[in-house]
Amino acid sequence: MIRLYPALWALPLALCAGCTGSGKVADSTQTTESDADSDADADSDSDSDSDADSDADSDADADADTSVYLNELQAADSSSMEDWIELVNVSGSAVDLSGWQLGDGIDSGKTPWTFPAGMSVPANGYLLIYADGGDTGDTSTDFKLDKDGDQVWLLNPDGAIVDTTALSGLAPDQTWARIPDATGSWTISNSPTPSATNAP
Repeated sequence: MIRLYPALWALPLALCAGCTGSGKVADSTQTTESDADSDADADSDSDSDSDADSDADSDADADADTSVYLNELQAADSSSMEDWIELVNVSGSAVDLSGWQLGDGIDSGKTPWTFPAGMSVPANGYLLIYADGGDTGDTSTDFKLDKDGDQVWLLNPDGAIVDTTALSGLAPDQTWARIPDATGSWTISNSPTPSATNAP
């Protein structure tokens, strides 16, 4: 006689094992989908942060831009005119210099001179500041230039350096000038051009 009872008894166990396996597969699938959602959210947050950082950096770069530059300096004038520093504005709008500063010896702790409120550089124009120790009113600094060697800084109201240049060895009536204006290299000029386009 052949007995089939053990086989019949094992069948429900096999079916239960299949159910358990199916349940485990379902759980694994849910875990995978959850991980995918988490990764997507993290990537999205990261992209958003990157975009925000990029925008902030762009704004910071834009704030650092300027259209006003040191353009020409004279430190050995043989005429009655005092030594002077020329600024140039290359933009189509006047630039208010209230709170800006101009100085020499800043690297050695010397306090820079501050532009008075309301002073500006005209659009596509020049502003001449006399380096005479403060003898000619609002447009004169409290320091003088040294023809044998000096460095001049232009600072914005936040104290950031906008422009700087070092001069040395100027003979009488020579200037230290950018040629062309604003963008050119600094060089000695034998043709001073205060409040006008620089010349060699």
